[in-house]
Amino acid sequence: MDLAIPQAERMREAAYGYDLRSKKTSVWNQHQPFETKGEMMKHLIPIVIVVAALIATPGAFADEASQAGKVNLNTASAEQLQLLPRVGPSLAQRIIEFRDANGAFRGVNELVAVKGIGEKSLSKILPYLSVEGETTLVKKVRLPRAKAQKNEKS
Repeated sequence: MDLAIPQAERMREAAYGYDLRSKKTSVWNQHQPFETKGEMMKHLIPIVIVVAALIATPGAFADEASQAGKVNLNTASAEQLQLLPRVGPSLAQRIIEFRDANGAFRGVNELVAVKGIGEKSLSKILPYLSVEGETTLVKKVRLPRAKAQKNEKS
């Protein structure tokens, strides 16, 4: 006796390569189809959660500095300067002393004139620096440490 297969079942058979009459997968599609909606949902829910999380967090891949804020070199206190990565109390104090002795910074690149800040350090803190506007950085920025490279002998 041949059972009539509803349209939805035929569509499922075509989509999943599953022969509903013999309960076997076809040759062209060897994966096992989902038997129930619950089984399908069990596999789809994690995917939906990840996609929803990516959509719900705007700027998830945006520049960290734009989210963290900026420090105005001309108005920042020692405590605010210490929020910058790798800037401690002594370096913050040297920045303030330089600012008091030489006047306001005209550009963030002038910071290399402060003892203890070179081109390399400046490049790491540059995204967080400003010479205009308010200081908006409120939390200490921690940069990942560079991994030490192993010396390989040839």
